[in-house]
Amino acid sequence: MPIDMLIHDTRLTGKPPAIAANTYTVDPTVEVSHILGWTAAVATGSGGLRRLLIMCHGIVSGDSHRGGWGLQLGKQGINYETAPSFMALRDKVRVIVVYACKAVDIDAPHGQSGMILWRQIAHYANCFIVAGDSDQVYTYGSSPIDFGKWEGTVYLIAPNGNRQVIDPDFSLP
Repeated sequence: MPIDMLIHDTRLTGKPPAIAANTYTVDPTVEVSHILGWTAAVATGSGGLRRLLIMCHGIVSGDSHRGGWGLQLGKQGINYETAPSFMALRDKVRVIVVYACKAVDIDAPHGQSGMILWRQIAHYANCFIVAGDSDQVYTYGSSPIDFGKWEGTVYLIAPNGNRQVIDPDFSLP
């Protein structure tokens, strides 16, 4: 029976919430290929992943504060260079939910598109992606990380590249 897995990069301050059967905490020294390889091993051993939840910072431009530059996850981050690494998850995960700021934002003046990046990743992993285009407010402290309600527009990206706006209070089966 598929399980949920959470990947938390420690640069996102706070303790990961207990919302998944498996939590993998990483820092800037862990290679992206190792993160995705470990995730693939967990998926294989559990009959697949229903949801892969990723909690980290999104990368934004310093001058425009536009997103779409990828994620601050592990050593290399998630970007166009590391996107093909998601082939390790091909047919092993149903949905990747990205809890990060401006993951699918577009920084047109700088030629960056998070939407294109995550459409590629959806294709490589052959799964759906849920991500937002705005800063995501979260709380932490004595309680685990809580992203609360989504800010901005939330998209569901299909493996074939189609995308649709979804209700920010969505629920996945």
